[in-house]
This record gives sequence, C-alpha cells and structure tokens, in this order.
Amino acid sequence: MSESLDLSKKNVEEAQTTLDGLFEGLADNRNIELIADFDLRALLPALQEKNWGKFNWFPLEDGPSIWRVDLTLLNPAVSPRGIEELFTSDHQRCDEIFVLVEAAAQAGDLDKAKKNFAEFILGMNHHFAMEEEGFFPAFEQATGMTQGPTMVMKMEHTQMRGLLMQMQEAVNKEDVGEISQITSTLMVIMRQHNIKEEQMLYRMGGMHLSNQADTILRTVQAL
Repeated sequence: MSESLDLSKKNVEEAQTTLDGLFEGLADNRNIELIADFDLRALLPALQEKNWGKFNWFPLEDGPSIWRVDLTLLNPAVSPRGIEELFTSDHQRCDEIFVLVEAAAQAGDLDKAKKNFAEFILGMNHHFAMEEEGFFPAFEQATGMTQGPTMVMKMEHTQMRGLLMQMQEAVNKEDVGEISQITSTLMVIMRQHNIKEEQMLYRMGGMHLSNQADTILRTVQAL
C-alpha cells in the first residue's frame, strides 16, 4: 500500500466527504488503504453514484472492530473499466498478497505471515463470491452454457477452498514446512486457473455481457 487513510471516529457523511475530495484533479491511478471502525461498505452506494468507473474496491479486513479496504482511484483514460479489467486486476492483487505470505513464512516472521494470510484468504473468498454470485450466473444466462467453462471454474474454486482451509490450519499451527508445501501446490493451481479465466472466460464475458457490465460490476463490488 502506498498510502493509508484512517476514517475512524468519522461518521458516514464526514467519511464520504473525505473520499469525494480524493477524486478531485485525479491525473493517474492512486492506491489507498482505507481504515475505519465501521463497515466501509456503508460508503459504497454514494461512492458508486458519484464516481462510478473511477475506482476499484477490495476488502482487506472485515470487522468486527476494524474494517480495511484496498481502494484504487482510477483515471478512466489510463485504466479502462470492464469485466476483464476488474477481475484480472483482482487476480494480480491476490497474487501479490500471496507472495507476501510466502515470503513472511520463509523468513520466519509468523506474525506477518498470519496478517498477510488473513488478507489473502479474505481476498480469495471475495473473488470467488464476485464470480459465483455475480459474473458466472450472468454469463450462463447470456450464453446458455451452464455446463461449460463456469462449471470447471467452480470446481477449481472448490479445490482451492480446500487448500486454503489446509493452509489456515498450517498458519494457525505456525508450521512453516506445511505452509511452504501447501503454497507450492496452491500456486500451480492458481496460476493455471487464472490463465484460463483471463485468456478465455473474461474475454468471452466482456463480449457477451457488454451491455450488462456496469450492473454486474456494481453488484459484485458491494459483496
């Protein structure tokens, strides 16, 4: 994260005013970690209404006392927004956190590994939900392909969820060897999975869902 912004002790209206000011004069992409003592999703409806297409929003911590969000302000001229762009950028984001988990575990910094893993598993589950509750159903309805690529992707999601549960147990036990073994397996599966989605499914979704893209993206962003 290049910047952080603590919205704790502000009410929703005050926090919204603060966020609105961030978009003024935006010339390039800007990454900010939002921190609050309330559920930051309360800010999304107004943010989407005023600044749609100008930001990505991904959870880092989801309560019960602290909420954190990875907010990326986007210059639409620099970063066009669509299904392919949103989901691919989240792949990249989760991959970056995954690398931090590996590095911290290998360095023996288990406190950092636990913190990074909490962000990673939240990010992965959020990504799965965005696809399974938003993108995949819309794709299947538009194409009629219910037994095609989305079925395969959901099966692979189930496989990765199982590995994430194993990894959570290894992190809890502070078993560096087991963490390393599971991350190696997970890395291969994630890489193959992401290639299939990015090179085929997201592109197909962009073609078949171009007139629904904004509705889908608004919905999945709020999950």
